[in-house]
Amino acid sequence: MNHFRELKGVITICSILLSFAGQLRGENELSEEGTDMSLEDLVNVKITVASKSEESISDAPGVISVITQDELKRFGGTTLGDILKRVPSLLGTTVYMTDRSVIASRGDQIMPSSSHILLLLNGRPMREVHEGGIKSEVYESFPVSVIERIEVIRGPGSVLYGSQAFSAVINVVTKKPENNTVAVSGVLGEGLRNNIMADLQYKFGDFGVVVAGRYADRGGWKMDWEALSIPPWAPDNITLEKTAISIPDYGPGVYGEVSYLDKKFLNFRYMTSYCQWINQYYVPDYQYIRYAGGGMSDVTGKATWKKYFNDFGYALEALEKYKLNVNLTYTHSWFETPVTFPMTSRNSYEIIGELTNVFTPVDNFNILLGGVWGFMTGKEGDAKADFDSLVYNKGHLQNNLSGYLQADYRWEWLKAIVGIQANKVRVKDSLDKVDDFKADYNPRGGLIFYPLEYVNIKALYSTAYRAPSIDELYLDYDFMSGQMIRNPRFDPNGVSPPIHDLEPEKVHTFDVGVNYQDEKVQVGINGFHSKMKNLIFQDRDPAHYAIPTWDNLGEVTIFGLECEGKYYITQSILFEGSFLYQQSRDENTGEDNVTPLPNFSAKGGLSYQSKFGLTVSAFNTFQQALDQKYGSTLNTTTEHFNMTNVHCSYDLNKLFQFSAAKELSLVLNVDNLLDEEVWLPAWGLLPGSTIPYNQGRTVYGGFKVAF
Repeated sequence: MNHFRELKGVITICSILLSFAGQLRGENELSEEGTDMSLEDLVNVKITVASKSEESISDAPGVISVITQDELKRFGGTTLGDILKRVPSLLGTTVYMTDRSVIASRGDQIMPSSSHILLLLNGRPMREVHEGGIKSEVYESFPVSVIERIEVIRGPGSVLYGSQAFSAVINVVTKKPENNTVAVSGVLGEGLRNNIMADLQYKFGDFGVVVAGRYADRGGWKMDWEALSIPPWAPDNITLEKTAISIPDYGPGVYGEVSYLDKKFLNFRYMTSYCQWINQYYVPDYQYIRYAGGGMSDVTGKATWKKYFNDFGYALEALEKYKLNVNLTYTHSWFETPVTFPMTSRNSYEIIGELTNVFTPVDNFNILLGGVWGFMTGKEGDAKADFDSLVYNKGHLQNNLSGYLQADYRWEWLKAIVGIQANKVRVKDSLDKVDDFKADYNPRGGLIFYPLEYVNIKALYSTAYRAPSIDELYLDYDFMSGQMIRNPRFDPNGVSPPIHDLEPEKVHTFDVGVNYQDEKVQVGINGFHSKMKNLIFQDRDPAHYAIPTWDNLGEVTIFGLECEGKYYITQSILFEGSFLYQQSRDENTGEDNVTPLPNFSAKGGLSYQSKFGLTVSAFNTFQQALDQKYGSTLNTTTEHFNMTNVHCSYDLNKLFQFSAAKELSLVLNVDNLLDEEVWLPAWGLLPGSTIPYNQGRTVYGGFKVAF
């Protein structure tokens, strides 16, 4: 099978890295972070995501959370998605088909995808543009062993990052080649579930290399699944039957980086990443066709996601008052369901060129000025036919230009921030027809007060947008249509309603929060209010369109309260926790709880890490039961649940002092300690059906060795 060949390839890479380790031994010692860092350093981590330059969390113009290197070591994590679920106000969830691994921020799962969160890799966007935001393969397959920290803005970030920075911005920061090290780890669990990782960091003068790889197979969850809804047009005599499923969950991920950094005029970095993931999808609304004699296979099957990312960057850092960054970024995404309905295949890419200037004309005054050119295109067609013979969307070439400006000034007791972003989109099709969309503007502003030495108060206003995706504009399919496509056979009475430009989705968010941070404690409480307009949904009203067609239909308000804290009781003992309470309302209908997420959730972790090599950590996430309207009468409906993960390791090298290795650890991981299966709504389809999301308890045992 293909995934066994992929596993063999990863094992080969691990062997090569191990053979290379002998050359590194003795050149540089491994950095001893975690308990060897001071308490102040553990708490006061610098970030870059809020202003594209290094600053403290207390000075950052945003509501910021950070997963530090110390937390990554203490609590572990098999996937990037698993780690992000520990971030305050972020929740793991799912969609019925095209985005099975989803992270939602502050209760915002309005869309049936991850399109309201922007994912960055070292500050560079990794967008999928066909549907507008799919990140499943990165969340599930990116090699987490290469991650240094994760920075999260909870709230809008479009002023600096453009489309999709709507409800959160996640910046994954990888390790720098500061130490010559090689590390290999592997764990094995029940049913041969496995996770193998390897990474290399090598530095020679100003030249550096970072390489990491991962392969995991967590599949084999077996259950019976049944479609719930019989659509109103289905015959009354249909009897639905359960479908036996064994869910696949596997794929490889790699990351590579080559850099030359002299910290002055010559600072170049090239980074690349490839992630692939295979999992199950479900389209219960159409399951009835099989039993009605429609000749259709089960509308659940295996889907494949792939993403290839490249970025080349240059930085000028020689001048005291001025810094320059130039980047060229390329992201290519694929999605395919080749065997079962709807047998679709997608292939899309985005190219971004960006120039960023940072000025510091006087002390405490910073100006950020930048411009972005973007190009995107894609193709979608039938996966079983010749891809070029049955195509639903192709030939649309989208160009966009944007510029941004942000300025801040810091007094002793106050910091003021203002910013604005402007963007313009132009699309040309294969017949040279041009659609010009009007320019859009997104401002931000805020004040940060410092009334006491360890206290800050943030009052922030931010706007953001999400541009319509390629499918939302131009999909031309028998069962659904983009807004810019018109054919009389699609419309009531054979008459095409007038075409109008899809407006970008917009959000206006107010944040007010109080934060305390000293050398041992970090705690904050924040209130937020987000009003979302022009939300893009499929209009399924036959009085408007004969087939579902994307249009600006929604207006939703989400507001709530969030709290987070970290407390290093000693250098060895860490306690952290958070909670989120949120409510959502559809402003058009007055309906509450318009997203399939709990009103209340809470998280907490406790970790012990000794200087003698022992680490014992547990982290729990509690989620309140969803509104009853998201339940199911046939499949499992999960009420409130606790998801507890345990990570333990013991470094034998602390005891035996092996000269051949810097670390030789035994590892024990327990995923879902309380053995609670979780089923979630098949979001994006008719209400009333649930799909499997998180399997029961799995225990892994293994090792980690570093040279």
